[in-house]
Amino acid sequence: MGLIEGTSLSEGRGTTKPFEMTGGPGISPSKVLDYFKRNNIPFDSFYLRENYFMPTFNKYQNQVCGGVQIHITDYENFNSV
Repeated sequence: MGLIEGTSLSEGRGTTKPFEMTGGPGISPSKVLDYFKRNNIPFDSFYLRENYFMPTFNKYQNQVCGGVQIHITDYENFNSV
């Protein structure tokens, strides 16, 4: 999620789950998940779920952001890069 910081996407700062979610205003969570599925990105040690969040500070403060939340299921085999 550190790579997200340098983009226009929110990395979840200003929420109760920073670095577990990413997104921004106008983003469709279902389209993000469809992209991953269409491109055969493996979900062997994590899964993503649709998510909407509203940061209380930082990028997109007080704006509804659509995106995804990551859930790591196998920390030993999770390759974050």
